[in-house]
Amino acid sequence: MFRWDVLWCAGTNVCCLFPVTLAYRRGMDEWLLYLSTGIASVFYHLHHFNRYLPPACDFMVYKPIRMIDLVLSDMSVCWITSAMTGLNIQLKTFFVFLPFEMYAVYLDNYSARWGLAGFWITCSLLYVFYNLRWYENKKFLALGMACSTLELAFYEFLSSMYPWHYNWIHGTHHIFGFLGIYFYMKIHKGVQDIKHRRVLSQESLIL
Repeated sequence: MFRWDVLWCAGTNVCCLFPVTLAYRRGMDEWLLYLSTGIASVFYHLHHFNRYLPPACDFMVYKPIRMIDLVLSDMSVCWITSAMTGLNIQLKTFFVFLPFEMYAVYLDNYSARWGLAGFWITCSLLYVFYNLRWYENKKFLALGMACSTLELAFYEFLSSMYPWHYNWIHGTHHIFGFLGIYFYMKIHKGVQDIKHRRVLSQESLIL
C-alpha cells in the first residue's frame, strides 16, 4: 500500500534548500551541513516505506540512518544558534558539541540530547537578547523564533498527541525547522554583518 503521508514526511525536507541556497550565495560553507541534514532526513523517513511496501528500502540499514539524521539535525541547531550571536564561533562550538552529541545519540539518550541543545540555545539567546540593539534585522529574529516555536510544537507535542498522524505532523516540523534556520541566517546581512562585541566590553557597558 502506497502511503502519501510517508512521502510528505520525506518530501518536506526539500525546504532545506531555503537555507542551503542563502548560505551558498553568501559563500558560507554551512550550506553543506544543511543539505546533508535534509538528505539524511529524506532517507530516514523513506525507510518507513518498508512497513507498507517491503522490501522497498531494504538497501538501507535503519539504525545508522537514524543516528546520522539525529546527529546532523542537532548539529544544524548548534550551528545556527552559534551563528545568531555573530561571534564567528560556529566551527568551535560544532567540534566541542559533536562528540557529546554522538555519544548521546549512540546511547539513544533523549534527555542528554535535549540537555545539550537546551544549554546552547539558552546561552546563545541570552547573548542575542543582551546585545539586541546591535541587530538591525530584528524582524527576522522574530520570524525565526515563531518558526522554532511551531517546529517544537509539531515535533514534541502534536506528534505525541496524534501518533496516527505522525508523518503529516513530522513533515510539517521539517518545514518550520528549515524556515527557522533561513530566517535566523537573515538576521545578519552577510558573513561579517555586525560588529563583534564582548558581552562585558567597556563600550557595551557605556552604551
